Amino acid sequence: MDLICGGIPSRILIDKFISQAPYKVKRVLSFRTKEIGWKPRGFRYNLKVEDENGKIYDYANKNNLITTGFSLELTNRYSCYDCPFVGKNRKSDFTIGDYWGCIKYDEEHFDGISLIIAHTDKARQFLSSLRDSLFYDKADMNLAISHNHRLVTGHSIQQYFLERKLLAFLSSQLSDSTFSKIYANTFSNKSPWILLKVIRKVYGIVVNIIDRIGHKQ
Repeated sequence: MDLICGGIPSRILIDKFISQAPYKVKRVLSFRTKEIGWKPRGFRYNLKVEDENGKIYDYANKNNLITTGFSLELTNRYSCYDCPFVGKNRKSDFTIGDYWGCIKYDEEHFDGISLIIAHTDKARQFLSSLRDSLFYDKADMNLAISHNHRLVTGHSIQQYFLERKLLAFLSSQLSDSTFSKIYANTFSNKSPWILLKVIRKVYGIVVNIIDRIGHKQ
């Protein structure tokens, strides 16, 4: 079995989060709680942390270095930006992940809907044997791909971003607040830092265009 993987972010994100927290972090209870439910579109990872006194801090819908930093893909390993293991046809029996974009089965959305891709006869036979205890239905592969690009796309433009190339340097030179603004978007929409999001968007479009031209040639 393999996974539809979003990449492996740097441990720096967790270390920075812990060092700048206004309380002493005892442990991370969950990187992805579902207490407010799962959504096929617009779902955000919900971090939950406990301090040394047992107090729980819920970061649902709050930008932070751990979950927002992961989603921005600006600190992944370089190998994650050119992953050779993606594709619809894989060497494993099963590929699993979230079925992002699925608007069917409304009653199941809160708990979440999984995508299971069976690649081999052995996998299909095993899945068939679970018919009485596991509900599954045929998925629209085009829909799954359109909302889960990491299923078939191993290339990511974030590797070209200045923030990624300077990660090690900036992590040691910037204040915690500034580092968090760059790698977790911890600023309001009225902040001058919003220009950073605009620059990233424009830069990403340009890089994508250049990349497509290069592939055509």
